[in-house]
Amino acid sequence: MLINISNHPQSTWSAEQLKKAQQLYGEVVDYPFPSVDPSWSIEEVKGLANALYADITQKYPNKHTYLHIMGEHSLVYHLVSMFEQNGYTCVLSTTDRRVDLLPDGSKKVHFDFVRFRKYK
Repeated sequence: MLINISNHPQSTWSAEQLKKAQQLYGEVVDYPFPSVDPSWSIEEVKGLANALYADITQKYPNKHTYLHIMGEHSLVYHLVSMFEQNGYTCVLSTTDRRVDLLPDGSKKVHFDFVRFRKYK
């Protein structure tokens, strides 16, 4: 099983990314990545990480579960640290980023899935 803890539910993934996730991990379930207030202290971020860790491990206690964690960097750091210290494996998705500059000066960004990579 892969728990997708991100702002990108699997319904928005490319067919290639979803197929690869299912091949590697089996079932994919979404767990929305919460908003992190930029004014928070690190103690508040750690508190949120602790609450998320407790909720996720209660709902999905199997340590053979993989966690796809992507989002606000300080929360990702604390979540990955806690999960990996307790025997879970955390992964991220890598992409090839392409930027098109449009005539009006705006940018259109494309992210093409490449692979899943373990954090460590």
